[in-house]
Amino acid sequence: MAPILAAAGLASPNADGIPSICVPMISGRSLGHTGGTLDKLETIPGFNTQLTLDQLLLTLEKCGAALVGQTPRLVPADRILYALRDHTGTVESPYLICASIMSKKLAEDLNALVLDVKTGSGAFMPTYDQSKLLAELMVQTGESSGTRTIALLTNHDEPLGRFSGNWIEVWECVDILRATRIQDRHPMSSDLIQLSNLLAGWMLHLAGHADTPEAGAKLSDEILLSGAAFKAWIRVVATQCGDVSLFHDPADHHRYTASRTLTATHSGYLAAMDCKQVGWAVQRLGAGRAKPGDPVSAHAGIEMHAKLGNQIKAGQPLVTLFSEDISLLDEPESMLRETIHIAASPPEPQPLLREVIKNTTSS
Repeated sequence: MAPILAAAGLASPNADGIPSICVPMISGRSLGHTGGTLDKLETIPGFNTQLTLDQLLLTLEKCGAALVGQTPRLVPADRILYALRDHTGTVESPYLICASIMSKKLAEDLNALVLDVKTGSGAFMPTYDQSKLLAELMVQTGESSGTRTIALLTNHDEPLGRFSGNWIEVWECVDILRATRIQDRHPMSSDLIQLSNLLAGWMLHLAGHADTPEAGAKLSDEILLSGAAFKAWIRVVATQCGDVSLFHDPADHHRYTASRTLTATHSGYLAAMDCKQVGWAVQRLGAGRAKPGDPVSAHAGIEMHAKLGNQIKAGQPLVTLFSEDISLLDEPESMLRETIHIAASPPEPQPLLREVIKNTTSS
C-alpha cells in the first residue's frame, strides 16, 4: 500500500515539489504467531529501517513514503510496550495492543489514518466482538488525538495471499507490484490484492484523491497495473539503502535449505483451518520469534496452494514448508496436518471486509 499511495503523491506534487501524499509507516517486529513488517523488509540486503528523524523527513519528501521501525528517539514507548506485553503474558490485551499501535501511528502526526483490524481465527482478537472492541478503541484514540481515523474489520480465517514468511512475503508483494496485466497476477494473491486496494482506496479517499472509498480502490488498482507503484517501491528501497537488484528475480533470492509439501489425503473441499495455528507453524519453521530479540530466518515460511472453499482432489498439494534447518520441519508439518480440514461440502463463504468502524460507530 505504501508504494501505491507514494505513486499517487509523486504524480501530483505541491508547489515546493513535495508529494501531495506522504506515508510514514512505523512498523514493528514479529511477536507471538504474527509476522513483523521490519523482519520482512530487513531481508532486503542493506535496507535501513532505523532512520534518523532527518533521514525520515528527507525520504518522505523524495519518495512519498518511508518504511521504518522504532528507535530510541522515535516512539520509544512502543519498544517498552512490546517487551511488557511479552513478559507479562498480555500480548493479546486489546488496551495494550491499542497503546502499542496508536503510539506509532500518532507519532507520525497524520492527517488521516486507516487501520486494518483482523477478526477470525488468525487474529489476536479471534471473536468478532473482541475485534470490534479493539477497532473502536483505536478509532476513539485516533479521533481524540485529532486524527481522522477509520478501521476496517477484515476476515482472517486463512493466510492472506500465497506466502507466509519473511522474504517470501516481500517476493509476493514485488510480484504484485510488477504485474501490469491482470492475467499476470498469481491467483493465490487475489485476496491480498483485494484487501490492499480496499485499504488504499480509503487512504486515497481521505487524502482527497478520490471522491469515495470505492473510487479510491479502483484508482489503487489502476496505479498498481500502471507500474507506477513498482517504480515508487524501487525509489523507497534505494533511498533506504536496499539492494533493488533482487527484484529482477525475487524467486532466485529464496535461499531455503529444506522443504516439504503436504498433500490432501482425500478429496473434498478445503473447509477450515485455525489460522493462528498456521501462524505458529510458520514461527516454528524459524520465521518468527518466541521472545523479543530472538533471531528470525529470512527464508523460512510456507506457500499455500489452495484457499478455503476450493475443491480438492486426493494427492493435491495443499501447502509447502520452507526452512533453513531440516530438523524444524516435523513439528510444523504435524501442526498443519492437524488444523487443515477437508470436508464433503464447501464452507459458507465469508466476506473479506466485515465492517467499517468510524467515529466510534459502525457502518
